[in-house]
Amino acid sequence: MVYVRCTGTNGRPSTHFADLVPVTSADAPGVTAAIHKGLQTLSIDETVLKKKLACCNFDGTSVMMGKKSGVAKQLQDIAQHPVCIVHCVAHNLELAVLDAIKQTTYLAIFEETVVSI
Repeated sequence: MVYVRCTGTNGRPSTHFADLVPVTSADAPGVTAAIHKGLQTLSIDETVLKKKLACCNFDGTSVMMGKKSGVAKQLQDIAQHPVCIVHCVAHNLELAVLDAIKQTTYLAIFEETVVSI
């Protein structure tokens, strides 16, 4: 899924769904290509990225966040300026909850109950 968050002429941020793009390969070039394809639906090409890309939000996998050849690095190379790379807050929370579940049986019972409902 490709989303774009931007500010309008009034300075207020808005989020736009770009596209749901199938990834042809799960490596960084494949994911980057899928992002480019998704951005095309909003008429965002490399020229726009070079001018306006400020931040990217990814899960913490090395494919996405890798400093040498991850998707974040590839987008920074396209932008040709520093881009703020953020590890998704929701994904961090999910990982924290999963770690907590492993350490206590009460949360495991709670999860089983919710899943069964």
